[in-house]
Amino acid sequence: MTRWSTTKLCIMVAALAGAATVGMAQQPFGVDPSFQLAPTVLDATIRGVVELPDGRLLVSGEMRNSDQTHTTPRVIRLMPSGTRDWSFDWAPGGGYIRSWNDKWYVGGVSRLYADGTWDMGFHLGFSTPQTVSELFHPAMTTGFSVRPDGGLVLFGEHTLTDSARGFLGFHHMVWVDSVGELDTTHIHRKANAALWYMTELPDGKYITAGGGGMYDGHPVGGIIRIHPDGAADTTFQTSSLTWGYPVTYLPLSDGKILAGGSMQFGWGQDTLSLVRLLSDGSIDPDFNNYLDVRNELGAPYTTKGSVLSITPWGADRLIITGSFTHVAGEVRGGIAMLDTAGYLANDHFIGPGCGPATHPVTGELSMSLHGLLPLANDKLLVYGSYTGYDDGFTNHIGQRAITKLYGPTVGIAEHEAVSFSLYPNPATTYVTVELEAMPRNGQLVLRDALGREVLRQRVAGYHNTVPLQGAGKGVYLLELWEEGERRVAQRLVVQ
Repeated sequence: MTRWSTTKLCIMVAALAGAATVGMAQQPFGVDPSFQLAPTVLDATIRGVVELPDGRLLVSGEMRNSDQTHTTPRVIRLMPSGTRDWSFDWAPGGGYIRSWNDKWYVGGVSRLYADGTWDMGFHLGFSTPQTVSELFHPAMTTGFSVRPDGGLVLFGEHTLTDSARGFLGFHHMVWVDSVGELDTTHIHRKANAALWYMTELPDGKYITAGGGGMYDGHPVGGIIRIHPDGAADTTFQTSSLTWGYPVTYLPLSDGKILAGGSMQFGWGQDTLSLVRLLSDGSIDPDFNNYLDVRNELGAPYTTKGSVLSITPWGADRLIITGSFTHVAGEVRGGIAMLDTAGYLANDHFIGPGCGPATHPVTGELSMSLHGLLPLANDKLLVYGSYTGYDDGFTNHIGQRAITKLYGPTVGIAEHEAVSFSLYPNPATTYVTVELEAMPRNGQLVLRDALGREVLRQRVAGYHNTVPLQGAGKGVYLLELWEEGERRVAQRLVVQ
């Protein structure tokens, strides 16, 4: 049993009790058949999902309705069962979704109200003479970060016409304010080629890929680390990366970084799908950088698979998703569990996983899982482009594009303990913990996704305020302790 499973033994999971279809056994990481994407959404490739406080889902990707001819980058809202919420109209989107106050940025190029209407107060690319336009694949990348004031940091390739300050032509890290106009308080940066797939690191720096070997006047490798003000971090060099498309990153507590995608380090070397980088950008030799990730659907042109997301799971596991049919010689349809050294674990996701989807125009078969989202009710969502999901117990042929899985604690009896509620969730600067009964010598403990203690404070009464200023964005576990023993815990999302 993993440490995550042990930690979660005491979580209250009453919502799981009646979720399964009658006659079907619930299994850890098995499919919850009560959730299925609305049949009116066709040819869907899901690239971003956000869970709303009421359990509904904002879903972004390329999709079409039954009355449309071509797939289009869109955002829709789904009910907790996967049916279409028709009170939310088709909205522009297609890429990653990030929140700001009560609004949503999608792909870095549009901002939506909660009801799905376009916020016309944000007009990226419409300002003159400071025009920001020609974004590099805005619907395909996660190349933007939302600042606290609602402004954005955009990565990609953008054309600037700010002649007054000398920002002309292609720029690759661009700052815009909360209405979408070029931010004149920052220095916009150039590279020799487009930047893509950025991640904001816990210390405020950014990591991205591309650049064509130069960034901000400095020679760089294929993966670039950038200071919060946009200057190149010259202490980080990946000069050994000779080719590749890193698309996802996971920063680790020791300053190392996991990078997933398709990459080659050194001429003539194998194409790698998952590597661990040291704090200076060099390859970590203590990690299994040569994990065999294969995609047999790509044959005969290529059989190399790609890792598209990396999620920490407890203190000793990683979940990867991507475009692959096999990992380390074992069948893994787009999702696999690894240990923290990069080796395949056989305790979960041992079924065939996702099935191939047929391209509506070419008829070619392909399959990919773009990401994984832990939900507030201790379940998971996986999403991407696929048809059918075999969880190792049942082949759910009706599943496609987005699937809900039971969490690892399904079937575990609830621990009798003092219970509590917390709000808001997701939270930003603080969370309120409301107890149903007072524990003896009670303490509240906040842990990150790797099981590390972030905060501990005494229970002061029935209502407790827990500050979150020291916690970065991510998924946490808030535990209630009594007389030195952990009694109950709940998942908390910090935005």
